[in-house]
Amino acid sequence: MNRQDFRNRAESISTKKGYDKAFKKLDSFYEVRRINETQFFKMLEENTAGYKYELLQSLIDFIKTTVSPRVARGYFESLFMYFVLCDLPLDYGQKRIRLKMPRVSQRRFEGLDKNKIESLMRLEESARHRSYYSLLYGGGLRETEGLRVTPSMFEFSNITRLKLPAEITKFNIERETMIAETPANRIKEFIEINDFRNDDLIFLDKWNDETDLIPFEKHFARLRTKAGLDTINRKKHQQNDITLHSFRSFFITTLTDHDLESFAHALTGHSKYMDTYYRKSIDKRIETFGTVAEFVNF
Repeated sequence: MNRQDFRNRAESISTKKGYDKAFKKLDSFYEVRRINETQFFKMLEENTAGYKYELLQSLIDFIKTTVSPRVARGYFESLFMYFVLCDLPLDYGQKRIRLKMPRVSQRRFEGLDKNKIESLMRLEESARHRSYYSLLYGGGLRETEGLRVTPSMFEFSNITRLKLPAEITKFNIERETMIAETPANRIKEFIEINDFRNDDLIFLDKWNDETDLIPFEKHFARLRTKAGLDTINRKKHQQNDITLHSFRSFFITTLTDHDLESFAHALTGHSKYMDTYYRKSIDKRIETFGTVAEFVNF
């Protein structure tokens, strides 16, 4: 298995991007130690178990000098999986016993709340991005799902229904979510002004799962900085705690705060909650969402 084969095992763009960042750290490790990947693999194959884990420990220590403990662990988990799939003599049980993973302490969580979203929306000059953000925070969509919606998927009303076909969802399970009146009107107006046809992508000319999210992420990063929402973690560990995905997290948290946790997870596509959701009638679903619509209606 080569690196590209390993990347192709992942379906989501974010996972592939994580793999790429992990491999970048691995390549830096090779450069510092003045070895290449073939030599590294040979060391893992030919040396004793103790030496194998000393070598892996040195990789962990190298990674954690430049990123947070949580990110270091994530990168190493991806790399270790890659090593195992390359048929190197490694064992998960030994990994847990022998390797010292960076400790996660003093966790600091940053996220979006209503005030922060409103400040972002006031600064956003593009109608396209305003309607896109409205879709993410108003309906709890993943970033890539939002980029693939078409006008035909919407049923506009005071509480708008959005039906997502299986081919655009992460786990290929069709689902329905709901959007409150104000964010839905923003999306509807954008569709009407641009005279989109039923099957047109609203935010893109065409979809390419490798590249099309990147411009939206970069644009949001500039907006986040402009709004003064860059976080301590970003400055210290090159992390962005507030991202496009934070809009989705806001949606889930808002509904959860009103004792609708399973309802929130069903609307956002977490499959283990969807059976309960779809056993209820559509009238009951709309009634339930109506009790919290005001909190995502801005």
